[in-house]
Amino acid sequence: MKVQTYYFTLIYIDSPDFVLSALKLVQIIFVGVSKFPQESKMIEEACKVKPEVWFSIAKWARENNRFTPFDRKLAYNLGVLANRKAVITVKQAKNGLRILKQAKEEGF
Repeated sequence: MKVQTYYFTLIYIDSPDFVLSALKLVQIIFVGVSKFPQESKMIEEACKVKPEVWFSIAKWARENNRFTPFDRKLAYNLGVLANRKAVITVKQAKNGLRILKQAKEEGF
């Protein structure tokens, strides 16, 4: 098994804007980086879903009393993240794709 090592240098920066910019850059660099290709594929697939779809699923689920509150909130939050073009986690992608599939099966 190949082990990858990442080194980070900690520095003190008195500028919150710079820190946020640096964190976004790091987030962009590591998008889809995973030891398992299927996880990267799940993230990519979930990120292709348009924000309007996530918002519509959340609204549909609330109006029709479908899914758990957790799933409805996750669908809404995935819409917010998609609007921001933010990176989602493997766990969010996995649950989001499950919600998308279940919504289609239940008549969305």
